[in-house]
Amino acid sequence: MCDFFSFVTEPETGNNSGKRFYFDWKYRKKDLEISSLLGNSYHHDYHSSICKYYKLNEDICNKYEFDPFEKVFHVDRINSEVDDSIQAEDWVRNLDFTKIIQPLIIKNFINPLRDLPENKEYINDDIILLLQNWSFAQNTIRRSVDHYLIKEVGSPVKDALYDHLRGSLFSQIWNLISLRMGKQDILWDSILNSIIAYMESFFIIPHHVSIESLNKLWNMGFIPSFDGLFWRLHSSYDADVVFKIKESDLSNFRIK
Repeated sequence: MCDFFSFVTEPETGNNSGKRFYFDWKYRKKDLEISSLLGNSYHHDYHSSICKYYKLNEDICNKYEFDPFEKVFHVDRINSEVDDSIQAEDWVRNLDFTKIIQPLIIKNFINPLRDLPENKEYINDDIILLLQNWSFAQNTIRRSVDHYLIKEVGSPVKDALYDHLRGSLFSQIWNLISLRMGKQDILWDSILNSIIAYMESFFIIPHHVSIESLNKLWNMGFIPSFDGLFWRLHSSYDADVVFKIKESDLSNFRIK
């Protein structure tokens, strides 16, 4: 399995000894622009693609992967008689990942219900407007974010981040909220939509107002949910409902 971030070494050959081969942002950005015009997608983290581009003998190359989000180093395959995995791991752990994906922000995942203090402050008009802005994006958020991130940073990066957020953070938040609210498909969708929007905060790219609104709520310690009739804001370890408003009232809300 070739995931972001992949690289190879060819330690047996004198000219390439000590070198690491991978696709940097200069190459990825250029290729993303071409892919956008052609309407296709290229996987920049296939070891075979890296070897082919750099004209390396794949049969004697060592293949490595590093997950910059969870900081996990993985030896995919040692083909060379020279095992340089210790040096490879040391190198990649000190790599500046803006050289690989320039807009990427490496940061810890935040679960507002567990990692931030309970927000008991008065829900003012500004917070309600943030929720309103976010509510308008529910029907299009998944497709728009998916398309946007593929265009801006490529599928491997987007998929790697999504898999982490869906596998760990979403499960944590969903378990807490579903214990309080019950398991409903529309509620599940609304939490997943928040996770997908949160993905964009890991990249320095222009954000739609609805995405910015969600991330402001997120960093204030709120998780929005929608059950088909009411919008709610949850806060604290027990996913307490600190604000509740009917969808029609939220849509029509205006600051007087």
